[in-house]
Amino acid sequence: MPWADLSEVTVALRHLLELNINLVLSPGLNPTVVGTPPDQLGNNVINTISVYLHHVKETACTQNLSGPGSDRPNIATAPLGLDLFYVVTAHQRAAAGFDAVIEQRLMGYTLKTFHDYPVLTDSTVIVDPATNLPSNVFVGGQRGRDNRLNIELRKLEPDQALAIWTTGERQFARLAAYYQIGLVQLEPERARRFPGLVLSVGAFATPLGGVTLTGSRNQVTFDLPAIAGGGVQSIRVEPARPALTAPAGPNSTFTLMGENLAGGLRRRVVLRNARWARLATPAERVPVDPALNAVHGWTFDFRADRIDVRAGNQVTYQPADGGPPVTIDVFPGTYMAYVETITHERVVAGQPRVISTNSNETPIALAARILNHVITAASNTIRLNFSPAFDMNISPPAGERLDIQVTVDGQAYRRRLAAGALQPGEFRPLAGAIRLHALFPVANPGLHTVRVMVEGVDAQPYWIPTP
Repeated sequence: MPWADLSEVTVALRHLLELNINLVLSPGLNPTVVGTPPDQLGNNVINTISVYLHHVKETACTQNLSGPGSDRPNIATAPLGLDLFYVVTAHQRAAAGFDAVIEQRLMGYTLKTFHDYPVLTDSTVIVDPATNLPSNVFVGGQRGRDNRLNIELRKLEPDQALAIWTTGERQFARLAAYYQIGLVQLEPERARRFPGLVLSVGAFATPLGGVTLTGSRNQVTFDLPAIAGGGVQSIRVEPARPALTAPAGPNSTFTLMGENLAGGLRRRVVLRNARWARLATPAERVPVDPALNAVHGWTFDFRADRIDVRAGNQVTYQPADGGPPVTIDVFPGTYMAYVETITHERVVAGQPRVISTNSNETPIALAARILNHVITAASNTIRLNFSPAFDMNISPPAGERLDIQVTVDGQAYRRRLAAGALQPGEFRPLAGAIRLHALFPVANPGLHTVRVMVEGVDAQPYWIPTP
């Protein structure tokens, strides 16, 4: 999504320099990073870096593209693509004169920062080595817009740089670096008119803007073991892979991305899953109405470009035949989601008519969530406890057995269906847990990587330290 304000690009570059220099390259240096032109800083300025936007050029690849809708002029609804040109200088000048060594040190830190972070996105963070805590480079309204900044050092020859700084009879040059930032797109005007589509010949027509889903995403959090630095880590996953937890919480949230998602009179997300289609009473397409499913933990926040969703562990829906509401369990697995938008409600020939439009489908993957583990040295077994959002041990005839795969240290474990004690390399699903017989002595020191896949969807990364 385009940038709302051109100055946000300068703010992001300044924030990157401040974070990386102060936290990583030279803690305690605390330089001041400004967007002021170098010739406007005066003669008494110290420990300062100037990142000045001095030129803007329209990008050829986006020039004259038509925008959505049928507004006039149509070009106003298309984003303006720009390349930004910056001059970067360092300043250490007091009444007694300037200090070239400090200026060169500041410039070196700046060059290294832009070299180490040539691409900035929502996921770009600077990790403080002292605390191991990450800080986002994009902050506030800069985040959540799927923007990307490419930072490129322009390769000017010395005589070209001299020509830039030479004015009139004064011939000089100062230490500077020149950068090109792209692609920067400025937010367009919102389309107000769309071509009409005849939905019922001879009755009425309604203009519809296309409701489109472009994908899904979420943040998967997991705990690093102490030997690897410890702490909570977060990675962005596309398509989304939220976890089923009880109660529903931050790990259950995900985002559906698209266009024109908040239009119409009402809207709802519809889910489709192969397991639901094989129920005794098949549920081919399950609408998740917010009013019916708040009790299960479902929440929806519809916006023009995205829908923020928190997934519950059950769904209540109204069957198409008009029967009483039906409640079904939500299990791990791959789901297809689309948006159903009610655009009009009319009375035609004395009968109520509802006009709706559906978006395309996009996948989401609901995952199991490992809470903790318990080691039993006497039997050389490990119990993996999961968030109790569903029963791991579903078995016929009560239900269709869950497809569960367990891998530890790259070795696949076998599922034991028969009664009796587990043998080395076997596992058994329980209510809210999995017990496995380890192939290694659990009393010996070590760190073991665990991978659990339920219905083809991986749980979060997990490690078991022993003993």
